Amino acid sequence: MKSYVDLLRLYLYDKTGAGKVLPARVNPFRSSIRLTERCNSRCTTCGYWKKEWEDRISTEKAIDVIKQLKDLGVKRLRFTGGEPLLREDLFNILKEIDTLRFEKITLATNGILLDKYYKEINNSCLTDLGVSIDGLAEVNDKIRGIPGGFERVMDSLKLIQGKRITIMSTLSSYLAKDLEGLFALIEEKKLLWDMNLPDNRPYFLKDVDIDDFWPLPAEVDAILEAINRNIGKPFMKRISKSQLDYTEKYLKKEKLEEVPCFLGYTDIDIDSEGRVYSGCYVLPEIGNILDDDLKTTISRGSYNERLRSMLDRNCPGCNCGYELNLIVQNLPSRFLKSILGRGRK
Repeated sequence: MKSYVDLLRLYLYDKTGAGKVLPARVNPFRSSIRLTERCNSRCTTCGYWKKEWEDRISTEKAIDVIKQLKDLGVKRLRFTGGEPLLREDLFNILKEIDTLRFEKITLATNGILLDKYYKEINNSCLTDLGVSIDGLAEVNDKIRGIPGGFERVMDSLKLIQGKRITIMSTLSSYLAKDLEGLFALIEEKKLLWDMNLPDNRPYFLKDVDIDDFWPLPAEVDAILEAINRNIGKPFMKRISKSQLDYTEKYLKKEKLEEVPCFLGYTDIDIDSEGRVYSGCYVLPEIGNILDDDLKTTISRGSYNERLRSMLDRNCPGCNCGYELNLIVQNLPSRFLKSILGRGRK
C-alpha cells in the first residue's frame, strides 16, 4: 500500500507543484540489477558487446544487496544486463533470495541460453521472463548477429513452465514490416508483448548510431497502425493509449511536453560495477554499493537533490521512465479503471 500512497503524492505534485506533498523519504518499489554486462549477442542496435565489462559484485555481495533492496521496500526486482544468464552464479543467488518473497522477479534475456538453463529457470523464484525479439526470423537474426537465433529462442520458450513471458521489441525501422506477423505469433503462443523506444543516451548505448534504425514517418505510421489494430487483445494489455500518443510524438521527433520525472522516487538501479542510479541510466551514478549500503546512499542530501532535479527536468532528458511518468499523470483514471475492473466477471 505504501507504494500506492507515494504514487498518489507524486500525482499531487504533478498537479500542484507543491513540494510538501512529495514523499518524505525515498521508498523505491522497483529495482533493476545488472550482475553482468557481458553479452553473447552482437546486436546492431546496442554497443554492449563491443566493450569489456567487469563483474565486480560477488555472489555474497549480490545476495546482501538484494536483501537491502527488500528492506528498502522494493517489491519488483529485475535482473538485466548484458545477458544475465552469463552470470554463472545467478541461480545460486536466486535460491538464496527465494525466501524474501518479492512479488515479481523478472529475468531480462536475449533468450539464446534458455535451452541450456530452462530447468533451472523453471525451478527458480523467477516469476517473469522478458525476452528481446525485434522482428521475425530474418530481421531478428540480422539485428542480433546470431544466425538461427530466432528459431532457437522460440523453440526454447516451449520449455519454460510457470513463468509469465513477455516479448520485448524495440520500435525500429527493421521492425515495421514484421510487426503484424510477430503479433500473430505472440497471440498464437499466448505470450505478452511490450515495447522499448530507441534511445542512445543511457551509458551503455552511447556508441550506437541511432539514425541507422530510427523509423521513418511512414514506418512510424505502420508500427502504430499495427499496434492499434491489436490493442485491447490479451497479449497487448501492457500498452495504453497515453503511451501510444507519447510514442508517436517521440518517434516523429515532435515536441514533447516537459513533465516531472518521478522515476527517482520509484526506482533504484545498480550496475555490474556496483554503481547506484536514481532510476535513470543517463544521469551519473549517485553512489556505489561497494562503498556504502543503500540506506546510507539514499539518505544523503545529494540523493534527494538529484530526485528534485529530475522532477524539475534539470537533466539531459531520456525515455527511461516515460511509462511510469504517464501512469502518474493519469493516476485517478487508472485507479478507477482498476476498481471497476474488479467487479467484472
